[in-house]
Amino acid sequence: MHRFKRIGLVIDLGSHSIDAIQSASELAQKNNGCIFVIVATQDPLNKDYQSQIEEKLTASIKVSHSIVFLTGVPIHRISAYVKANSIDIIVTEPDHTTGLKRFFYGSLTMSMLRKTPCPIWIVKPDTLNNVYKKVLICVDPISDNEDKLRLNQKLIEVGTSFAKRSMAECHLLTAWYYYGESSINGPFINMPEKEVKKLITGYKTKIAHAFEKLQKLNTDILKDSKTHLIHGQPQKIIPEFVVANNIDIVIMGTVARTGLQGFIIGNTAESIINQLDCSLLAIKPDNFESPFD
Repeated sequence: MHRFKRIGLVIDLGSHSIDAIQSASELAQKNNGCIFVIVATQDPLNKDYQSQIEEKLTASIKVSHSIVFLTGVPIHRISAYVKANSIDIIVTEPDHTTGLKRFFYGSLTMSMLRKTPCPIWIVKPDTLNNVYKKVLICVDPISDNEDKLRLNQKLIEVGTSFAKRSMAECHLLTAWYYYGESSINGPFINMPEKEVKKLITGYKTKIAHAFEKLQKLNTDILKDSKTHLIHGQPQKIIPEFVVANNIDIVIMGTVARTGLQGFIIGNTAESIINQLDCSLLAIKPDNFESPFD
C-alpha cells in the first residue's frame, strides 16, 4: 500500500463518513502521504455551511490535508480533479441512500468505479475498530495480454501489502467456469458426456497451470496466503466465498472496454460487487482511460 501517497477522500454529506476518514488518515500516516478531501455537490453550498463542514473535517483529520468543494456534475468534477492532482487512490463509503448491498447501482460510487482513473477503496461503515482480519484477492490467471498480466500482478502486490499492513489472513482466489458449460450439458446440444468431460477437464487443467504459474511468480509475497481454485461462475462463487469465510475486504480488478463511451466495469465484476456486504478495493488496469480525458 506504499504506492498510495496522494489520497483522495470523497465525503458523502448524507453520512458521517467516519470510517472512510479513519481509513484515509491511517493510510496517509503509514505512507507519509497527504489527503485531498473532496466534497462534490450539484449546486454550490452556502458559505456558512461550507465553513461548518471544513471545521468538522479539520477536527477529524489529524494528518496533512486540503479540502476542496466542487460543484457541477459530481463524477465529472471528481474525475477531473483526480487527474489534475495525480491522486493515487480514492477512499469513500457506500452511497448512504441505498444501503450496503446493491449500494453501487446508479450511485456516485459506481460512477467512480467506472470512470475515475485510479483505484477506489469503498469502506464498509461500522467495521469493528476499522480492522480487517481477512483479505480476499480475486485474480483471473488466464492472461491473454500484457495489461491483464500487469493487473494480476498489481492485485497481488497491493492485496498482500494490505493484508500485511492489517496483519490479516490473506486469501488468493480464482473461480473458473468453462464458457458454455451449461449449454453443452443442456438439451439443445447433444454432445457425448465423454467429450463434455474432456473439454471441461482440459480447461480446468489450463486454469490450474496458469494459477500455479502466477503463484510461483509471487512465491515470496504469497508465502503466508491461502490459495483457492474453485469451480463455478465467479458472480456466484465469490460472494458465497466472502460470506462463508467472513471476508472483510475484497480486492479485485476492473476491466476496461475500448470502443465504448466511458468505462464499463464489466457485467461479471458489477454483479459480484453488487452482492458484497464488505469493503472493496477495486484496482484499475494500466490502460484505463477516463471518458472525461
